[in-house]
Amino acid sequence: MAQEIGKQGDIFKNAAESAVWLNSGGEDVICDICSWISTLWQGKEHSSTDQKQSRDFSVRPWTAVEKIELRRQLSVLISLPKKVPWTTSLWTLQESALRQDAIFHSSAGDILLHPESKKPLRITDLVYALSSIRTSLKGWLQDDPPANPDPERLELAIAAWDAVETTTFGRVEGANALQLLSASERRTCTRAHDRIYDIMNALGVSVPVDYTLQAEQVKEAMMLALFNTRPIEMQSFWQIVLPRRHGSWTPGEQIMSLPQLRQDLSSTAPKAQFSKSSSADQLTVSLCHRLTATSVDWLCRQIETGNGAWFQDGDLISNTGQLPNLSLREDELVNSRNFRAFTAAEYIAVVPLGQALPTVHLGPTFVYLLAVYQPSGNGIRNTPETSIRRVGLLFSKNQLLDQVDAAQGTSVTLV
Repeated sequence: MAQEIGKQGDIFKNAAESAVWLNSGGEDVICDICSWISTLWQGKEHSSTDQKQSRDFSVRPWTAVEKIELRRQLSVLISLPKKVPWTTSLWTLQESALRQDAIFHSSAGDILLHPESKKPLRITDLVYALSSIRTSLKGWLQDDPPANPDPERLELAIAAWDAVETTTFGRVEGANALQLLSASERRTCTRAHDRIYDIMNALGVSVPVDYTLQAEQVKEAMMLALFNTRPIEMQSFWQIVLPRRHGSWTPGEQIMSLPQLRQDLSSTAPKAQFSKSSSADQLTVSLCHRLTATSVDWLCRQIETGNGAWFQDGDLISNTGQLPNLSLREDELVNSRNFRAFTAAEYIAVVPLGQALPTVHLGPTFVYLLAVYQPSGNGIRNTPETSIRRVGLLFSKNQLLDQVDAAQGTSVTLV
């Protein structure tokens, strides 16, 4: 059994075809929800940049017939977790992440078909539908809430939002390792160990399956594997509010995710290695470089010429959820001046996280954790004395490590 768990990633990826058997029922609910989205999108793989055809839950005037249908659809969403238990299992989240082309089958073994197109319904159809619905509900409940909402519709909409969030399918589309790990926390599993074993293959890492170990040990092993394999993805967030109780390298309660950041696993670019520290909120980092005046000058030129970008946690520079856009010259000059001022006020160090896959704005990019530190006891800007604290991320199309003193690289504690 332990060997089979560890092989799930290979089994799903190498299977010629895959299927979902809804043995507990609920096929009518899935067919209904998928029918709300245009058949033009059916059966396609979608990315986080696709323009969604969101279900309209706005506060526009509704006819009596429309109100009845709206209440019905919200009620269907509310019933989803209970009527389709498959949507709440952690194990099935892994299946969904690995094979979104899997075709749904009813409890009787029949293929589910789209009510209009009559094409087989796949996981990607449900993921896209719920992602679209989540976007619409979020826009109505959070981004642009009505001044005088209808109490009944508001109550139904909140309950529908909770149901969609419980399934986490609305957040799986285009998710990288950190976003998928976050989604997995809402799913259910039988044993504490399974919170790791049931999702690790979808995250692209593997740890020995051993139920005799403490569950916390297994989780720690998986987290270290993720940091050492996909450090860019594990740091793919912007802290809107700086965390007070946890390490600076862990997502706080108010973050903006950057799922478009993906680790280039084929790159040989240097990246730090992470290991366990004495504290649960700390990590030991094998490679950290201070920024010298020369390297700051070089980075400012990179930013000015559209070859670099940066952001600072807790600094309300952007609320778009997008990576810095390097197409606006004026913004680049401002960002360069801001970066120079920031480095003049703090002791700055960088931790190489490797190379990211091309993004819409940045192309192939080297990514660095931007950190501050206290200088050594003599008061001179030297290597960090003992610890560093994350304050943001730094991006460069060219290799920054060519501009720093390799001899100054040191092992530190990330707090």
